[in-house]
Amino acid sequence: MFSLERCRNILGDECTLDNDQLATLRDQLYGLAEIVIEELCAHREIYGYVAAEDSRPADYRAALKLLPENERADVEERAAIIEFEGGADRDEAERKAIFGSLQTRSEKKDRN
Repeated sequence: MFSLERCRNILGDECTLDNDQLATLRDQLYGLAEIVIEELCAHREIYGYVAAEDSRPADYRAALKLLPENERADVEERAAIIEFEGGADRDEAERKAIFGSLQTRSEKKDRN
């Protein structure tokens, strides 16, 4: 999750939100991202696959883009481990990795 300092850097000097307001906005945006990821994963048949040269589903790629950069690498590594060590097919591994990331984020949020 982005720190408040990182959020302020992204928003720039014009941001007049206090820390509580900024934390609320950040949390709401993470919540929106979770909803989008869930919808993309739930409606996989609608969004389908990207071009043949990229065998990863469009919903997985879109979900990765919504994650902070440090979480993206973790999700991709987790998907590879699930696929190769767990024997899952690539689609299943990617889905499990995304949902695992969401679950971890949710658990961290509940603790705070």
